[in-house]
Amino acid sequence: MKKKPTYEDLAKRVGELEREALERDGQNTALLEQAEILRLLLNTPSLSAILLDLDFNVIAANAIAAQRVGKEVDELVGMSPRDYLSADRAALRSARAEEVVRSAQPVVFQDERDGRHYENRLDPVFDAEGNIRAIAVCTRDITETQHAIDALLESEENFRFLAENANDGILIASGKGSHVYANRRASEITGYTVQELLQTEIRDLAHPDELPAILEKYAKRLKGEEFPRTYETRIVRKDGVTVPIELTGAKTTWKGEPSDLVLIRDVTERSRIETELRGSEERFRAIFEGALDAILLVEPETGNILDANPTASELLWKSQEEIVGLHYRELFPSRWMERVDRAYESLFEEERTITLETDLLRSDGREVPVEVLAQLIQIDGIPVIHALVRDITDRKRMDKELRDSEEQFRTLAEASLAGIFIYRDGLFRYANPALGRMFGYGVSEMVGRMGPIDLVRPEDREAANAYARKSLKGGAEEIPVFSFRGVKKDGRPIDCEVLQAGIQYRGRRAFIGTILDVTRRKLMEEELLKTQKLESLGVLAGGIAHDFNNILTAISTNISMARLYGDLEDDISQMMADAEKASVRAKALTQQLLAFARGGAPIRKNVPLAKVLRENTEFALSGSNVNYVSSIPKDLWQVEVDEGQIGQVLHNLVINAVQAMPEGGSIRVGARNVSPRDLAALPLKPGRYVKVFVSDQGIGIPERHLNNIFDPFFTTKQKGSGLGLTSSFTIVRNHEGHIHVDSKVDKGTTVDVYLPASEETSASEKGAEEALRPGKGRVLLIDDERMIRRAGREALARLGYDATLASDGAEGSRLYVEAMREGRGFDVVLLDLTIPGGMGGKDTVRDLLRIDPNAKVIASSGYSNDPLMADYKAYGFREVIVKPYRVEDLGEVLHRVLEG
Repeated sequence: MKKKPTYEDLAKRVGELEREALERDGQNTALLEQAEILRLLLNTPSLSAILLDLDFNVIAANAIAAQRVGKEVDELVGMSPRDYLSADRAALRSARAEEVVRSAQPVVFQDERDGRHYENRLDPVFDAEGNIRAIAVCTRDITETQHAIDALLESEENFRFLAENANDGILIASGKGSHVYANRRASEITGYTVQELLQTEIRDLAHPDELPAILEKYAKRLKGEEFPRTYETRIVRKDGVTVPIELTGAKTTWKGEPSDLVLIRDVTERSRIETELRGSEERFRAIFEGALDAILLVEPETGNILDANPTASELLWKSQEEIVGLHYRELFPSRWMERVDRAYESLFEEERTITLETDLLRSDGREVPVEVLAQLIQIDGIPVIHALVRDITDRKRMDKELRDSEEQFRTLAEASLAGIFIYRDGLFRYANPALGRMFGYGVSEMVGRMGPIDLVRPEDREAANAYARKSLKGGAEEIPVFSFRGVKKDGRPIDCEVLQAGIQYRGRRAFIGTILDVTRRKLMEEELLKTQKLESLGVLAGGIAHDFNNILTAISTNISMARLYGDLEDDISQMMADAEKASVRAKALTQQLLAFARGGAPIRKNVPLAKVLRENTEFALSGSNVNYVSSIPKDLWQVEVDEGQIGQVLHNLVINAVQAMPEGGSIRVGARNVSPRDLAALPLKPGRYVKVFVSDQGIGIPERHLNNIFDPFFTTKQKGSGLGLTSSFTIVRNHEGHIHVDSKVDKGTTVDVYLPASEETSASEKGAEEALRPGKGRVLLIDDERMIRRAGREALARLGYDATLASDGAEGSRLYVEAMREGRGFDVVLLDLTIPGGMGGKDTVRDLLRIDPNAKVIASSGYSNDPLMADYKAYGFREVIVKPYRVEDLGEVLHRVLEG
């Protein structure tokens, strides 16, 4: 077996390689590099270094590497990673080494072992011919660096959170006097934005008269000299107004540089109040002398009373001369002293107003219940405790009377909507009217004749008796609320909750309780559960619709290009037109799926309503035994609506009409312009409206159900979900319209939908379908679907545009920057909002606008109900286009963005 090379052998080999390299001059520079690499491996003191051959066996290592894996250097040479590393780490090391061999490039990665962080670098080692002959592996322990970075990030994050939520303004000035940090409150106080403050210096804010003193204190703080940290001064706002502030400064360090941190507090109001107080001694004395409550002024340090008003004399039965000079503790009974002293001390600790209920001693020794309201104030610049003392004797008496008054309880109970009862010995001794109404009894039928157990269904009585026994033993706190199924006088069930507690009633042990009818709440909980299930289905349906729309986009784009640009025979052209219409119908199908995904705000545009009516009616009637008669005037106004959402409404209404006519028949579908006088009785804003109607001759809706037809899950059909009219109502309301239903049993139903008319004049339906807008310019198309990118590039080329493709936002941003750098910037970006696994639309448009504030970006999405699509301008987009789209649609939206 071949002997492993020793450390001395390797060192000797290093010398030989160096000599050979020098002898061969510049022809063998690679040998010199190889020798240098081996020298680094053997002599690097802070790195673990290993040299691997192409079979990943160790051919050299330094002492640190051997120590880390628990081997001697001689022992480590010849081993493979799996001999000295765990299986998973050995597999990772081998995979990284294979990557180096494959790419001929260095590979750097980090990992964590035994609580330590390491940075690993694998470099290829080349021979004189440029072939890889070995792999150098260097590992550096970066634990302390990582901890320092984590601590720094955490401390900076904590500082910013506290600073941005502080009530005081915070400014940090560098050693040169320029501001390097400002928080939100500093911006509010100075009138400058945060960004503007970062362009200012101390002298830009200071009042000219205060500037020398401010700069002197600033310099002293930077030198670490001792002087009062807090003082009052003045600054000048951006609008020129002088603002008095209280400034607290301290020396700090900002990014390694000595800096000055100051807290600024706007004391305009405080200064105004202090000024007014100093100039209003007469007003104060008038208020002081005429106050209906007792007022005492106390010297804070000694606790002695400085002044007392006449009401205080009346309360204490002492003259003003007798009160002045007393210590505040002489006014209170000894049992209250600890509480009074604690409240007194808190005035200085928290600088707040304190409220205290206690008793006060009169001169005759009697005690008077009082409420004390005290705070520390300034009078003529001198701190004084201002204590307002109110006699609450009457209030205490009223509180006691209220607690002891059965009549007060009865008044409250009689007005309560909850059932309230008192029972003793198994029978009601009191029951309020609400309890009687709840169960269908008169109060006289219940009191003295029935008990709570009589209101419980037989199946729940055993559990109710167990609850009652626990209550009798004082254990009701463990199960404070008991749910049971009650039974009304007429036998109908009712879901209830009861809460009861022990009391003394007319000298004997009894129980008081409340019963709530929770039947409706339980029904709502069940409906909520249904809603949650539908929301889960909505997520699935939205995802399916998104993917389906991507597929449809490629289909419709290619079909429209073939139809527009292919030299097709008439019959083939007709087939392509039919296929295109089928893709449009498939788009309508995705709108039905998206209905379950809780559609957002409408994406409005001017729509020829006649076309929408015709297409959605024919689609809904497909395969049914019902036909339709259309009534649409030629001068019908356009409407500005979300075509997909309004199509969904029409589809729902037609489907309802078909289901109301199981034997078949004919329905009427139409629209007409509505004059303002016809809208007087409707809850609509003033303006022009178009009324759309769907009328059937079916079974009709009973009058008692008409008020519930828009409620979620309400339906009279065996197979209905109860969501069609609910979703239609929501969509119409979001369009600022109105929906009205008129129905007679066995005579049919007419549904009228009122939609705001567009201000634009009506456009030709045919012209809208055939319009094609060619153009020129560079377009960046960002979409994760390969077939959409391919179809989009062809469509853009046919329209006259030069297209560049990207699969996600990161790639798109990179291409955008490169194009700008080359002086061939993109004229417009067509951006897919949803890119799984990559940077999507919201982040990408933000990145593009950061790169180029004038970037023209169009949002594209298979989710037509994405909230961003309805308010796209707020996110920085110029326009939106909903998938699937045709070449004509793409040309039109590009024309609007580039020419508009």
